Amino acid sequence: MALAAACCLVGAAPPQHPSVPEVLASAVPAVRQKDAPPPPPKADDASDPALTAGFENDAASAKAILRKPPSRFDYDEVHKLNLLRDRLAADRDLARELADRSNLDARIIQAQINALGPLPETGKTEASAITQQRKVLDAKLSVALAPVLRAREAQARAATLVTDLDNRISTIERLRKGERARSVLDPRLWVDFAWDVSRGMSLVAHNVAAAYAREGFGGLVGRLLGAAALVLLGPFASTWALRAGSRALEKRIPTSQQLSSRLPLVVLEDVTGAIVLFFGIGCTIGAFVLVLKPFMAMPALVTLSVLLVLAALMVAIAHWLGRSTLRSPFTELRLVQLRPELVDKGVSTVRWIGIVMALEAVVEGLEQGGFASGTVIDLISALLLIGGGWLIWTLANLLRDGRQEEAHEKHTVGDALDFAAPFSRVLKLLVIGSVSAAAIGYIVLAREIFSDVVASIAIIAIAIFLHRLISAVLDMLAQGRLKRYHRTLHIIPMVTGLLLTLGTLPLLAVTWGYNSREIGDGIVALRSGVTIGRVNLSAGDVLTFFFVFLGGYAITRWLKRVLDLTVLPQFGLDRGSQASIVTMIGYVGVVLATVLAIASTGLDLSSLTFVAGALSVGLGFGLQSTVENFTSGIILLVERPIREGDWIEVGNFSGIVRKVSVRSTHLESFDRHQIIIPNSQLITGSVKNLSLGAALARVVVPVNVAYGSDLENVRIVLLDIAATHAGVLQSPAPTVTLDGFAESAVNLRLLVFVPDATDGSAIASQLRFTIAQRFGKEGIQMPFPQREIHIRKDRDA
Repeated sequence: MALAAACCLVGAAPPQHPSVPEVLASAVPAVRQKDAPPPPPKADDASDPALTAGFENDAASAKAILRKPPSRFDYDEVHKLNLLRDRLAADRDLARELADRSNLDARIIQAQINALGPLPETGKTEASAITQQRKVLDAKLSVALAPVLRAREAQARAATLVTDLDNRISTIERLRKGERARSVLDPRLWVDFAWDVSRGMSLVAHNVAAAYAREGFGGLVGRLLGAAALVLLGPFASTWALRAGSRALEKRIPTSQQLSSRLPLVVLEDVTGAIVLFFGIGCTIGAFVLVLKPFMAMPALVTLSVLLVLAALMVAIAHWLGRSTLRSPFTELRLVQLRPELVDKGVSTVRWIGIVMALEAVVEGLEQGGFASGTVIDLISALLLIGGGWLIWTLANLLRDGRQEEAHEKHTVGDALDFAAPFSRVLKLLVIGSVSAAAIGYIVLAREIFSDVVASIAIIAIAIFLHRLISAVLDMLAQGRLKRYHRTLHIIPMVTGLLLTLGTLPLLAVTWGYNSREIGDGIVALRSGVTIGRVNLSAGDVLTFFFVFLGGYAITRWLKRVLDLTVLPQFGLDRGSQASIVTMIGYVGVVLATVLAIASTGLDLSSLTFVAGALSVGLGFGLQSTVENFTSGIILLVERPIREGDWIEVGNFSGIVRKVSVRSTHLESFDRHQIIIPNSQLITGSVKNLSLGAALARVVVPVNVAYGSDLENVRIVLLDIAATHAGVLQSPAPTVTLDGFAESAVNLRLLVFVPDATDGSAIASQLRFTIAQRFGKEGIQMPFPQREIHIRKDRDA
């Protein structure tokens, strides 16, 4: 409904009762429980007094109500059901607390029994003292378990009654949404409306005459003058000041180029506008109370004042939301990039939707308080809902057709997703349903759809705006003094986005009719824990696991960095050995962090035996290749046949090993291509490691010379070239071998050793350049294929 959705707009839970005193009365059980906590139960205590008289009376009342069929919606009846439901929920929580406290004694006695050892097997006996002590402890355990069982039984009864009452309230609400009044198209509704208005005007005239008799002409004129002064001082002066301040700040914002100087101006504008707005609302409420006090009782005046405050806040939120999300000076904060000529129309449409929502909330409050007849309420609500539907239809068209072309194309190409078009279609479908229901007389259903749609849009828009605002502020900080922490700062938007999502989902659930009390019970259940089999999980356990694991992971990363940069280099280990040690320590640290996180939650690891068995079966059948690669990775890290920095050849691939992990090995080819090789291929297949063992490697440079060359001179020249190259080792000494005699050349080889195999290709290329240069100077001829052709004349020709 509109009033419930209005409370969602201001971030509060929707009221379930029509007045403030009733809301306070509904909190009496909780206050009683908080102010007077029950004493710890004793072994001979049958039950807590709160679970005897009060609980039995509430349980009997609930059973009597639930045995009757659901009745038509009545505010007083629903209010009584909610009060009864709250008392039973308080008794349920109290029973659970008593059971948990009493269970401590039983668990202590059970531990003493377990300390005596298991029962003797059939045919065997144990010491008589142990048997006697076991009997004594069994008797004590029976006494200690009695209050626990009674409390658990009371908890189960209360929980069942609470669930049934929630279902009964939901059923009554659904029946109310199906109630049909006269259609706004029915002329009789307009006739009755005019008749009720005339009677209301007569009643107002009578009240004015009575007030005139009590207050006199001077008193009424004084009240009117005072109210006029408050209105001039409040709404008019506040509106003028708000517009003047906004214009002044809007002129200064474009002149500020940096985000750090523009953002505070926008925040200042919002804060100033909020202060001025609350001042105007206060003056308006004061004028309202001053004028109507002689004509109305104080409780009714307080109720109407609360409705007006709520309506004013809704209009203020709608105005701020439209201006901040559609006309913000920061384009990254705008939810929709409208064309400049349509921005004012969009802001005005959002503002008018807020006004209609506020008026509908006031009408609903008047209906709950019985301040107007049903005919007047039905007609005014129908007209407001039809007008509000037209405004939402206009907003849907703006979202679909009014966006800037550049922003639309960028969004479509970049994200390949366009949410505005389907969202506008959904809005139109909901508007058609709301307007149709209002036109044919289903006022409550139409009001529910309209208020839920408006509240949902507002909640989602506020959440997205806050997330973008936080991201903008963090980006500003990451570019300033906190630039060195930019990686850490970028994690905060992810966390805040998750928190905003978790906070938005319950509000949306309440908006669309989910019982807020059931959500509260769910939160309490998360806090106290949910039992799944033999495992009890709570929100605290999950958070504890997360933070302990995160801390262990951070310590592991820090330890790996310290070892890699400071400790391991002191031992003179090669780079591959250091990388293997650091990788193994990283995996061990993650495993230890996981075990410590599970242990910190108090979870019994033995309860995970079945899960571990199921996982082993799944690993054996469905993840054979993954397990094989994991095992191979462990072997590679322990035996280190392949290390980081090695030059290896695997199949058709050749390159330098850059990373050895537990699943795969990263190989970088000489073309700078990254090749991912599963570890199982490195263990089961043939691998050529050109860097394994000694660091040095032999490089072979083939050399061909023509027949008739001085081979001894060629050998001397080649050895001299090898001796003068800085990258060639002199021990082992370079050698020249004669491989054979080809058709057109004599095949020689220059054999040299280099300190690192990865440098072999570069050194071989440099040697070839030097050989070509020296052979030209020495006159040594490099051969080329030669063929002799003999032409013979045929004798018969």
